[in-house]
Amino acid sequence: MKRAFSFLALLGLVLTFGAFPGAAQGKKMLILNAPFSFTVEQQRMPAGTYRILVERGWLQVRSADGKTAAMVLTLPVAGKTVKGSGQVVFNRYGDHYILGQVWLPELENGRQTLESREEKEMEKRAKLEAVVVKLNAPSGR
Repeated sequence: MKRAFSFLALLGLVLTFGAFPGAAQGKKMLILNAPFSFTVEQQRMPAGTYRILVERGWLQVRSADGKTAAMVLTLPVAGKTVKGSGQVVFNRYGDHYILGQVWLPELENGRQTLESREEKEMEKRAKLEAVVVKLNAPSGR
């Protein structure tokens, strides 16, 4: 129990104070306007505006109001060239969306989240459909 509390406290500090030194310069950060709720690493994210930040294999998704945030380790994925500001690919199972990939134009490869136990269970019950949402550049930069 004490170990779990320590881990949660450390995670809270990382999310509060930022885990990405490049964030101050706005490197690899884009805006996602999600028209539906979705899941990132077992964290439910309501529909809305989010800042997407990729740094050293980690993906941070933070709501514009700062109330909802998730951070997940990703793997590189190749296979497509992205033009414009980039895009997010959601894995859709029925009416449930899970963040699957992030493609930023300045990165050589995209970033793919690891498949969760929940997603593996959904694959058994529903057909996978990829849903693409374009990213926007942050305003005021």
